[in-house]
Amino acid sequence: MSELEQAMIWFEQESGLSLTLHDLSHRLWRQLPLTRVRHAHPACERVKKGAYGDRCLAFEISAFREQAAEWKQGRLHRCHAGLVELALPVFVQEQLLLVLFAGPARLKQPQLLDWREERSPAAARAEQGLELPELDAAELPRRWEQLQQLAARLRCWLQDHEEKLPEADAPRARQIQKYLEDHYAEPVRLKDVAEILSLSPERCRHVIRESCGQSFSSLLMQTRLRAACALLANSDLPISEIAQLSGIPDPSTFTRSFRKQHQCSPRDWRKLHGG
Repeated sequence: MSELEQAMIWFEQESGLSLTLHDLSHRLWRQLPLTRVRHAHPACERVKKGAYGDRCLAFEISAFREQAAEWKQGRLHRCHAGLVELALPVFVQEQLLLVLFAGPARLKQPQLLDWREERSPAAARAEQGLELPELDAAELPRRWEQLQQLAARLRCWLQDHEEKLPEADAPRARQIQKYLEDHYAEPVRLKDVAEILSLSPERCRHVIRESCGQSFSSLLMQTRLRAACALLANSDLPISEIAQLSGIPDPSTFTRSFRKQHQCSPRDWRKLHGG
């Protein structure tokens, strides 16, 4: 068991809340079981298979990336079905690398989230037969402190194991990677990246290789395949739809590229990683 998993277990024992970690850095998968990096709680699995499944998946895969900058100190999050979680983004040098979710739970004081009703029908169905922990307003400061401590430990681990780039290249590499992570599902072109860097396409091609250590096409494909892995692990979507959502609309190209990267097909990868 890794030290990171031990830290997560300690949080769960102290708080009574289940912990999920969304690893946008893609550096922790080998340190943690894959059940740790996806919403695998039985209540969450029920939601994904119900009427709110598409909205839940859209939030998990992409929406929280766009929203995280607005709640850097964390927030009490109510999912689309009405389940409650503590959500805390983890930034390193202004780059979002992780999001911690602690829950699901019931909230003793629903007015904290300005609810019109205590529980939605969807939440009641998701909770049926499960004993979810209850969060009291008086406990929240302690729970936030525990989650902040865990986030600090994860942040230190990431900084200690940071891929070392030349100092001059690091900011530019992060800028390139962030653009690709935000736009991988679109038909991204080299000239699009060149524009944000204020470079000519030809100069941009060299800068990407110098800053990121690989070609533009390889970096874009790697980003798209990481997104595909997240979808495979966190959803039951058909492979063809995952290919589309990952920005690789041609199924044969998707399967060939995925097999080259992971030495197995997308379907076999999903079987191995519990999607």
